[in-house]
Amino acid sequence: MLCRNALFPLPSPRWPLNKWFVEEYYKRYNKYPTYPCYHAYQSFAVYKAAVEKASALVGGWPTAEEIAAAMKGLLVETPSGYLHIDQDHNGREDVLVGFSKKVEGYPFPILDPKRMEIFPAHMVNAPAGIRTEDWIQGWKV
Repeated sequence: MLCRNALFPLPSPRWPLNKWFVEEYYKRYNKYPTYPCYHAYQSFAVYKAAVEKASALVGGWPTAEEIAAAMKGLLVETPSGYLHIDQDHNGREDVLVGFSKKVEGYPFPILDPKRMEIFPAHMVNAPAGIRTEDWIQGWKV
């Protein structure tokens, strides 16, 4: 079983940015991106969006505090889907869980599209303002 938020190589038919990211990464580095590559992309995408938002608000280059404030509420398109920055500055995104299998065309097992499920961010993240441990302890199982 595999659990990861990088939807490689899916859902490229539904998410062209992921297809572009995987192809461009492979072209540049002659290997496929792993989950840290996706997180690096997310970090820069959020920072860029926050700088642009803060810069538009202040009419020039923003301070670090203005950039941080601009991150709240951002919704950024990334190769692994939308990433939402909540009021607590936590990044929230959907999570994919599934099974991998060996297929022709890849030198490693990939996710089996018939044996995977994507869980919405609200189902796998504690609500803003609530500690993850407290949220989990409140589950009724």
